Amino acid sequence: MGSEQPSAFDFPEEVSPDSTPDPTCGEDLTGRKQMGRNVIGSWICQMAFVVAGFVLPRIVDRHIGQESLGIWDFGWSILSYFGLAGFGIIGAISRHIARARATQDYEYLRIVTSTGMLIYLCTGTVVAIMAMGTTYALPTLFGQQLGDKVSDAQWVIGLLGLSLVVQFYSAVSMGVLTGSHQWIWYNGISSGVHLVVVFVMICAVLLGYGLRIMAGITLGGEMAAAFLRAIVAWQCCPGLRVSPRYIRRTMAWDMLGYGGKSMIYAVASVFMRETTRILVLGYLGPSALAVYSRPLSLVRNVDAFSTKYSHVFAPTASAYQATHNTRDLQNLMIMAGRYALYLFLPMVIVLTISGRYILQFWMGEQYDSGLVLAILAVGNLPLLVHLASMEIIRGMNRHGLPSLAYLGFATLGIPFAVLVLGYWDWGMAGGALAAVTPLALLYGVFVPIYACRLLNLRVMSYARGSLPGPFAANIPLVLSLFVSRMLWPDSIAANLLGGLGVGILILGVIYWGYVLPQNMRNKVVHAKRGIRNRIFNRRVYQEST
Repeated sequence: MGSEQPSAFDFPEEVSPDSTPDPTCGEDLTGRKQMGRNVIGSWICQMAFVVAGFVLPRIVDRHIGQESLGIWDFGWSILSYFGLAGFGIIGAISRHIARARATQDYEYLRIVTSTGMLIYLCTGTVVAIMAMGTTYALPTLFGQQLGDKVSDAQWVIGLLGLSLVVQFYSAVSMGVLTGSHQWIWYNGISSGVHLVVVFVMICAVLLGYGLRIMAGITLGGEMAAAFLRAIVAWQCCPGLRVSPRYIRRTMAWDMLGYGGKSMIYAVASVFMRETTRILVLGYLGPSALAVYSRPLSLVRNVDAFSTKYSHVFAPTASAYQATHNTRDLQNLMIMAGRYALYLFLPMVIVLTISGRYILQFWMGEQYDSGLVLAILAVGNLPLLVHLASMEIIRGMNRHGLPSLAYLGFATLGIPFAVLVLGYWDWGMAGGALAAVTPLALLYGVFVPIYACRLLNLRVMSYARGSLPGPFAANIPLVLSLFVSRMLWPDSIAANLLGGLGVGILILGVIYWGYVLPQNMRNKVVHAKRGIRNRIFNRRVYQEST
């Protein structure tokens, strides 16, 4: 084979002459050493969204009504379609910044951020036009289904659309933070602002205000988050500059090419998830959408933790690819799949077996849709396990084929959703089945096989390295939940405190002894000893004085 010609975006082995010296020289610029800290920090921040997701819907349901809650869910579904205008560019920005920092090429970094800023200014403007057009056309499109709530829905969609415009205008700072492996800052700002926004929303609802004020508060929160992210991004990435003189047409096409692959995936994901919700609204009404959205919300909370876990792998994979570390990429994929299963399999088991009790405790008996939750949870398990593999593929810029595969599965899934909801009358359970089938096919079959071939890794080697341990470790949890459900089928307390409590206790012992790495156990023990010593020394000091 002849030698390959370098592309416009191959990285030089030496730093360009006009590059800014890197003050982080000597640090791990691949982000591998920061993975554990970034994941744990991201999860702690995500808890803000989880808590808010539990509290806010119940407040809205009790004080504004089930139909209003359904309209709020409907507004966020429409916003997901607007989000497609982003074209997946933020992933391209994150990837290129990770590569630029790994090779310490600051000229390249400035080209990335400046070109990305121009693209997002254009896409943000497109979203503003889409939001105004949808708001105007809403009475014609959904007037019959929304009834006298159509005016509230218009305000919700319009204001949420503007919040997405603000997010796009500030998206480059998000890419800078994630490409610099600053996930704790990125998620900390998002979760902190979200907590404040939800608190203000709850106060507004309790004072008698409705959906319009809630949407306005969301817009204000997004503006505050955009301001904070921009400040931190410039502090975290030395040498960053944004200027029209750094804009490059070739970089724009490169970003659009990368983003186009992500766009295909996003189209398939949004069409399956949100179109199913809109079909539920169309066939069953706003109240049914509110009921269907609650188990979906639980599953999406688990998905969010998986996303936070998985996103840290894309910049690291990109950095490994830039330095030609194929063996490290193989180990990264096996490790990512194994720990994803250890982390998320217990959540799926709990939602599948005891999910109905969680729904009843959370929202009341009128929201008991345990079968829907079980279908959604089991169908999402392949995604939870292999989303990290997909992010590794994305970091290598080889995610075009999986995206096309997902689009093909989703194209078949949407007619299936119409059949089960409109003709076969399978209700919300049928809608849930239609929503998860394409995901199960993509992440259960296509992604692991494709990733293994891409990394020259045998599928059986990957399976042996990632699957047996997590499934064996979770057997006691399954038995505990099943026993409590058979003994006390109608008791929420017995199932959530008894079966779940005992199962988690046993699982914690197993994970501590056989799953948690030795160095992490040592850190925990050392931290315990440090706390105990400080308490003892303080007590001795107080007694002596």
